[in-house]
Amino acid sequence: MGNPEIIALQREFSAKLAEWLPLYQGAQEKDGYFDTYYTLTGADRFKGVRDSHEFFLMGAMIEAATANYRMSGGKETGFLDIAIKCSDYLCSAISP
Repeated sequence: MGNPEIIALQREFSAKLAEWLPLYQGAQEKDGYFDTYYTLTGADRFKGVRDSHEFFLMGAMIEAATANYRMSGGKETGFLDIAIKCSDYLCSAISP
């Protein structure tokens, strides 16, 4: 059995994520891009990559989605689906 305090926090996190997931899904571009600053301002994607945090922020989101999937024992896939779509976009955008 697990630590009841940690289990309670995991449940709280899962409930909050379920509440926010539709917002994340709505914020993601159809092609998978996910960075609301660029989406909302219309700024050029990946312009000045060395000076921006686009890759860093998307990477952090992908890590969080992966951790959530693992925490749920593979039962919660909504956040991971967003991360996979974002990862697929990144691979197609920067790979030859």
